[in-house]
Amino acid sequence: MVVLSHWNNALKGNLNIAQLTLFEPVAAWVLDRVNDRSMIDVVNTFLTRYRRDASNELPDVCGLVIDLLGG
Repeated sequence: MVVLSHWNNALKGNLNIAQLTLFEPVAAWVLDRVNDRSMIDVVNTFLTRYRRDASNELPDVCGLVIDLLGG
């Protein structure tokens, strides 16, 4: 995974990258602001699973994001 601080080097071709996935940021903080508890629970459940699977280096972890955003 390319750390954001290396982004410019990657774009310039100074860094070899096997693969890269970019996701649009999601403003989950809005859910707190409108007190949408059910969606906050969905996001928190997702984050728990995503962080666990990513730390265990499971394949296709990025697919979880696609599944979340795709419904």
